[in-house]
Amino acid sequence: MTTKKLLSSSSGRHRRAHRPYPVRLPRALLLWWSMWLLASWVLAFGTSSPFFSNIRSYELGVQRLSVLLSLGIAIGWPLIRLSGRSRTAPRLVAFVDWLALAGTLQVVLFPMRVSAQWSFTRLLALDGTLVLWALIFGAIIALGTADHTRLVGSEFSPKDFKRHENRARSQWMVVCLLLVVLGPFLSIIIESPLSIASDHDSELFFWSPAGAAWMMGRHAMQDPTRMEWIRLGCLGAAAFFMWMGVLLPLWKKSPSSVPTK
Repeated sequence: MTTKKLLSSSSGRHRRAHRPYPVRLPRALLLWWSMWLLASWVLAFGTSSPFFSNIRSYELGVQRLSVLLSLGIAIGWPLIRLSGRSRTAPRLVAFVDWLALAGTLQVVLFPMRVSAQWSFTRLLALDGTLVLWALIFGAIIALGTADHTRLVGSEFSPKDFKRHENRARSQWMVVCLLLVVLGPFLSIIIESPLSIASDHDSELFFWSPAGAAWMMGRHAMQDPTRMEWIRLGCLGAAAFFMWMGVLLPLWKKSPSSVPTK
């Protein structure tokens, strides 16, 4: 009788261990993101409209809005997740977060097509820039929150385990900050302090979420150049390969490697 109870409890734990992780909507994150979107809109455009309301009068405000949105994606989102508690499925949580943030972002960007008469391709390029940078930072969050799982079952004490987890998450947060500031800083130092306001596209300035959002928000009535589409394609390739690196450990743990009776 005791043997049957042990076998049933063991099989129950086995079923719970292999139970699919439920996909939940990140409600707290969406609430923060909605508040950030509203605050960014107010900071970018202010509370009073320009005397002559046209696309040129709103172009600088759109650039500010794009930069503020990119900062929320690149700093605010990783700060919330990397400082929070550990999750059961960190890769899935990061991807669902990205879907929620990217979906909400469309509500802010695409109405500008109607209200400000933006070029559709320019708006599409700006949207793609923010969404792809968000995908990259989602991969960083997944790596940062899943980094400690490789030590499970090792000889680390709980105190050392927690210390390693905090140090790893802090290092990934530093990576996020460097991605934001390093490109614009090198662009200003190497090229010119006026590279931000110049019509000449800076290659270094683009490889930062804030810099890319600032550059893509210019020339609202003009279609993106061929070089801008190439940069956007390179950004998409970088996001793809980063997520391949995130998912690689899962492929190594394929069910075929589990011995069968």
